[in-house]
Amino acid sequence: IIGVHGQITFNGQRLAGMFPHEQVKVAEAAGVDIFGPVVNTNCSKSFPWNLSRAVTFVKETVAESNIPVHANAGMGVCSIPMRTTPPIDSVTRMAKAMVQIGNVDGL
Repeated sequence: IIGVHGQITFNGQRLAGMFPHEQVKVAEAAGVDIFGPVVNTNCSKSFPWNLSRAVTFVKETVAESNIPVHANAGMGVCSIPMRTTPPIDSVTRMAKAMVQIGNVDGL
């Protein structure tokens, strides 16, 4: 998790600002066994827009990865709306799309 630590580097590469498909390569070089990409939800956009964006990023990450990819999903992440209790239809649609289209190994 990079968070607000924008100055963190690994092998001379600045980690902040990398796309998930670039982050997975750094994670592999660091020796991790599993990778969980995070795609933040844009609250001013619709659920379908956020879902298509998240699946696009995750699908490319899976294609580039040599290790299992388990997408991080939850409130405000991976297309799930920013709600205390996310709508179950959004959660199930996201999970199905990530498995069937994004080809993730897990959530």
